[in-house]
Amino acid sequence: MNPEDIRHLLSRCCFRWGTMPLSDIREPFRLMDDSFIEGETGNPVLSRFLSAYPTVLGNSAPRFKLMTLIASFFHSKAYSRVPPDDAAVKLNFLIRKGFGNSLREEIARENLPLLHTNPLTAMIAESAGHSLSYCLIPGADAPRIWAPASAGRSRLCYFVTCARVVGQLKSYGIPDERIFFTGLPYPRRVLGSEALETLKQDLGQRLHYLDPKERFWPVHGRNVKFFITEEYAHFRKERTLTLSFIIRSSDMSVQTALSAIRSLAGRLSSGQLRVVVAAGDDHAAAERFREGCRNSGLCAEGMPMGTVLLFDPDFAVFFERFSDLLRETDILWAPSNELAFAGGLGIPWILMPARTSQETENRNWLIETQLGFPQEDPEFTDEWLTSLRENGDLAEAAWGGFLKERKFGLYKIEEILRTGTMIRESSPLRR
Repeated sequence: MNPEDIRHLLSRCCFRWGTMPLSDIREPFRLMDDSFIEGETGNPVLSRFLSAYPTVLGNSAPRFKLMTLIASFFHSKAYSRVPPDDAAVKLNFLIRKGFGNSLREEIARENLPLLHTNPLTAMIAESAGHSLSYCLIPGADAPRIWAPASAGRSRLCYFVTCARVVGQLKSYGIPDERIFFTGLPYPRRVLGSEALETLKQDLGQRLHYLDPKERFWPVHGRNVKFFITEEYAHFRKERTLTLSFIIRSSDMSVQTALSAIRSLAGRLSSGQLRVVVAAGDDHAAAERFREGCRNSGLCAEGMPMGTVLLFDPDFAVFFERFSDLLRETDILWAPSNELAFAGGLGIPWILMPARTSQETENRNWLIETQLGFPQEDPEFTDEWLTSLRENGDLAEAAWGGFLKERKFGLYKIEEILRTGTMIRESSPLRR
């Protein structure tokens, strides 16, 4: 396997959707993502290791081998001590043999807090004895590789988005005082200040767009006005109902979006609905969608009526535009990646089929907590999506996500970086 293949494999571990808002943190820190291990991808120890363990790594295509190494499923004995699994043992072997030496030298140059979005950089920093390391785990499952072998003596602290991950980390030996249930850090532009005025304003409008038959408001209206105030709960009718897709070139999401748009063509042409298709910086996905629109007869050129493609080759620029889109999104149809924990924004999910074990865990969690709905046949989207909306199910999911999920992740992470701890809140508006 050549260094470029290994670099691509390692980059698969970076949580791009879930960690872009970290640029909003106003406390000094250093983000340790996959870019810091790219210098190690030519390491001969790693190359020999990947070649020497074909049975451990699996016989699939090379780009999925390291994901097989890193992934592990949720252990059923949630609160008993779980020893290091094979992936954790192999990673420890790599580090002892010199993997990560350049990163250790980089860490030693300055004593800033390190915020890890990748288990590899976290374990390398741990081996270097760095005392200010924080791991962000934006998912419903924390593989054993996130914790060192001697977890009880480790210096690593953890920011988690799901109560289930808290239990997993405890089972690995991580003590309570080093686990912070912060929730996902949302972009500041969708939250507003710590009063959450932007989020409350957008949620108040969304709940009206999701309840055309008045099934939700008669039951929950008083609670909505109590939590977000009557001012934000007043319906202003300033925009159109918006359905947003997230597509990628590596699965069936493009075809799903095309089929759904075909089913919704009547509502799009009449102005009852707007569809936004977000392709990130994935040029192949954007081109596949454009070509699909032409080949399926949805339009001769440009985009189908009522449809917008959101794409930018610079992911940071795209994410700013996507953050603005989230404010107007009423329904999000997407894979269950780490963005699944955006339920705290009060956006209901239509869940595409899972592609990885991590997405499977996130998808199951969203369904169990009634924040997401498995997609039905995209060819009949108009029928089943309209039913979910008119029955008030989507509004119920949006309101449940806002109340149950943590929204203060950004501010809590800032608090921890500033003070070393955080105040545990009981109010749903301060968590």
